Amino acid sequence: MTSLSEVVFRNTFIIFFLYPLDLFIRPDIDHWELRKGLNELYGYDLVPEPKIIIEMMQACRRLNDYPMTLRILEAVHDKCAGSEEIYNYILSEIKPTREELGVSTPEELGMAE
Repeated sequence: MTSLSEVVFRNTFIIFFLYPLDLFIRPDIDHWELRKGLNELYGYDLVPEPKIIIEMMQACRRLNDYPMTLRILEAVHDKCAGSEEIYNYILSEIKPTREELGVSTPEELGMAE
């Protein structure tokens, strides 16, 4: 028999980790779905893991939406709540994808606060 805590854990795992991946991987994602998914994800009190950020950036590339990639990186910086250690870790993990897509960080573009 499955306990209530196991069900809650499984549902939470699906919402936080699998749903965003399924959404951003879709080849037919449109601008509205991308923004809706980003808003939902950023409504949670967590920093998205690098794998999800990479999928977000690739979805932006499929939509040819470079400004949104910068907004994603700005939001990730805000979600890190001033922890440069976490932000730098994420940047290092997504660096190969950023380089492949030609995406600069807001700091590299002089947009940082």
